[in-house]
Amino acid sequence: MSWAELQTAPPPGTPLKCALAGGLVPALVHTGVYLGRGRVAELRGDGQVLAVTLSDFLNGPSGEWNPAAIRTGFRIHAACDTETGTPLASDTAAAKARELTLARRGRLCLEYDLLGWNCHRFTAGCLAGDFGSLDGGTWMLDRLEAVISKCLNRGRPICWRAVSPSTPGFRYAATPGKHLQRAGLVAGVLGGLAALGLGIRHGLDDAENDRKG
Repeated sequence: MSWAELQTAPPPGTPLKCALAGGLVPALVHTGVYLGRGRVAELRGDGQVLAVTLSDFLNGPSGEWNPAAIRTGFRIHAACDTETGTPLASDTAAAKARELTLARRGRLCLEYDLLGWNCHRFTAGCLAGDFGSLDGGTWMLDRLEAVISKCLNRGRPICWRAVSPSTPGFRYAATPGKHLQRAGLVAGVLGGLAALGLGIRHGLDDAENDRKG
């Protein structure tokens, strides 16, 4: 079922997400936990756990650009029940996320790992209330969605519903233009690297065939 944009702010403790890499790869997203009052708890690529504004969550840190983690600037999405479209939240998640952002005066640093100890595992740990209860390995969006379903929705399916940037109490700056430019640049670089890798592979295969011939 496709739901219209939310026009009311989700409650504190709601998992949020926004797209990365210009939205070119649906599986590449950034996630965090809504704290209320327009703030989101997130784990950044440098290992810092911070409470950031909604606009910074969507657009990335002000004045900073990381080509590996371009955010789209389009919309923030909230985790919701698939059947009712109602945002999913828990006081436990909000309290745990708030505790981590306040640790070391907002400068708590974790050993960030792109696939293992990343934003999805951080968000899942806040939902579970205990990071030690989570298995290791690779953490992608589907694993986080399974935790959201288990912890917040009694095992029922969940979906992601866009929240309007003009929502009272949940306003944010949606500025996709500059991100699309950057995403295009990165896509071009990645495409070039992929073509180069493919050319090298073909060259090695030809050399091997010549040797065998």
